[in-house]
Amino acid sequence: MGRTIRWARPLLAAAVLAAASGVALAAPASAGCEKQTYARFCDGPIGDDGKWNRCSVAYGAQTAFGQMIYPTTYSCYTVGPGEYPIHEPQYHIDP
Repeated sequence: MGRTIRWARPLLAAAVLAAASGVALAAPASAGCEKQTYARFCDGPIGDDGKWNRCSVAYGAQTAFGQMIYPTTYSCYTVGPGEYPIHEPQYHIDP
């Protein structure tokens, strides 16, 4: 019985941490999101100046042995018509 509890606690802690981070990193309800193969993009509402905030998550990768090739990255920035970064949706993502 003691062995089961000993390994279950770290597993439970990891599950709680993963759930909490998912809630903290979730896009606002008003955002429109688009998932691509290696990234996810979420756009906020369009402002009076025609621009909006876009947040992206570029998923990291690791080898079969668990070594990170590159980490997951998060960023938010302002974009507008004609200002789309390369390899990203070339339009506003509607909710």
